[in-house]
Amino acid sequence: MSAAAAASSRREPVSAPSAGFADHGFWDLDDDKVYLNGIQRLQHPETKNFVVCFGADEARVKFDVEGCQWPDLLKAERPARLGTRWINIFAPHLQDEAIDAIAKRYELSPRVQALMAAKPATPQVARAPSHRARRLRDRLRRPDDTKSFRASVDLAPDLEKQRDSLDDLDPADDVDQQLDLNHYKFADEIWHHAALDKGKRYLCIGYNILHGGSRLNWERIAEDEKDRDKPQGKRIWTWILLCDDKTVISMYEDPFICGRGSSQTSALDQHDRQGLVLACRQNVRNVFRQVSRAPSASAKQNEMMVLHIRSNSEPSTRGEPEQNYVQDNGASNLFFYLFDDWFSSFGLVVRKEHQYGAKLNALRTQMLERAKLDYIEELHHIGRQLAVLKRMFTSYKSIIDRVLNGQKFTSGLRTVNVAVADQAWMESSGGLENLRASLPSDGSTSVVPPAPDQTVRYKHTLGPTLTPMALSKFERLRDRIEIYVLTEISDCLGEKESLALMNFNLIALKDSQAVEHLTRVTVKLTILFLPVSLMTSYFSTQLQDVHYTLRTYWSAFGVIVGLSLFLLVVFSLVSGMMDSKIVNLPISRRLYLASKRLIWPKKAVSKTT
Repeated sequence: MSAAAAASSRREPVSAPSAGFADHGFWDLDDDKVYLNGIQRLQHPETKNFVVCFGADEARVKFDVEGCQWPDLLKAERPARLGTRWINIFAPHLQDEAIDAIAKRYELSPRVQALMAAKPATPQVARAPSHRARRLRDRLRRPDDTKSFRASVDLAPDLEKQRDSLDDLDPADDVDQQLDLNHYKFADEIWHHAALDKGKRYLCIGYNILHGGSRLNWERIAEDEKDRDKPQGKRIWTWILLCDDKTVISMYEDPFICGRGSSQTSALDQHDRQGLVLACRQNVRNVFRQVSRAPSASAKQNEMMVLHIRSNSEPSTRGEPEQNYVQDNGASNLFFYLFDDWFSSFGLVVRKEHQYGAKLNALRTQMLERAKLDYIEELHHIGRQLAVLKRMFTSYKSIIDRVLNGQKFTSGLRTVNVAVADQAWMESSGGLENLRASLPSDGSTSVVPPAPDQTVRYKHTLGPTLTPMALSKFERLRDRIEIYVLTEISDCLGEKESLALMNFNLIALKDSQAVEHLTRVTVKLTILFLPVSLMTSYFSTQLQDVHYTLRTYWSAFGVIVGLSLFLLVVFSLVSGMMDSKIVNLPISRRLYLASKRLIWPKKAVSKTT
């Protein structure tokens, strides 16, 4: 390690230009020990949150910020060299103080704040309705008593009695209570649910992400039959916010108490819990690794996982120094890479040997060996899982389209506001004549209008804007979803339909072969015993001066049965009607192929197939 790097690794928490920022105990993320400690803490299920502030030349990190520290941390002024901030929160329902501080700082809408702080759904014991309410409900549910009940209600002389009967209904039977609405329960029921919200100081997206991996047996985590209609993996609800001060906030649902297999995952042992955490935090770990410049962060790194957040390997498109590039594009790129969880997409349906392609190939092989109706149910579950995945990735594409369209609309409004600002400056400066009079005599144009934000405020814009580079990355991701994921899912769904049709055709073919086999057996038995029947009829006929002995009868019987069997075998071999295989070749074809094997062994083998 060089002297500069050694000096860099011994840096203390940032102390300039704001003492308030240094008081929160941030550590140098470019130091190898700090980075390795951070990776270990990301793998620990008990890690609550972390905050990373970084620039082109420096990065600082702090783990497990306490609830009382959030207001001061968000208000503290960051140094200019640490212009981008990343706040990551695991299990936000356990960190109400952090959610409140973030909501106040960035003026989140009450609905978004409530959804972020929502508690997981817990099973509640339903209260039994009152006796009169139960009687009223039973009568309403019986169609035979509906007319008589309505007539009794309409003819009741006292309206107060009707009102009292309705007042006896249990308040817990309200529509909202019956629906049992809960954010996490709703997200678990509808996996393609997505949210996008904009405010004056933030852009917020919420969506479900499905994490897979081979560390856990996802089939044993499934709780009931309904889980078979959902893709294997762990669904996690995710929030990602881009704020106007270049702060990116990510929040992830607790995988142990919410959603699919929550009762099973909460009872996992320590090894399986850590495996589930690794599967769900794989993208977070990779982004965290790209933010650091520690030696361990760049060692043995897959080239497909390199992200341009603050690396010097990729120059900026405009040729500015790295400092300016990270300062301008750091937050937007971080927002994109947190959304682009390519680990999960690649493992689910993108790679060549993904689980659904392997399942369909295995079913095809089993069908060709023996077709049965049990495969239809398995194909049904595969189709339901693929349909859920298709809706999920379609929702991702919808989020991208809304982000891109919103950014174009916001950019257009800012252009309009700039024009309005220029016009307001022209009017305030006395018009074009005063502008010409104020120009220098040497012809130089040193008089320029002030910045638009100094004259007219952007009252019609909503939310921060993404940089052009981040917008191009979102467009590329939309194309990848369309070409790689949705196309592969559509192909798998089409293959699933063809396999179901093939299975029915194979079953019909097997039935027809069974009928044909029965017909052949019947014909052969008829051919075998018809001569014997004629012989028996002949011997049973009383002819004059003709006498038969028992030996003569059985001798004739043996000869006729032997000839019948011999002729039946010869006829079956010649006509190809032997029942040893599904497809039988006649003996002439077999002799022809055998001769070709003797003369041209290689060509004959290839053509027989």
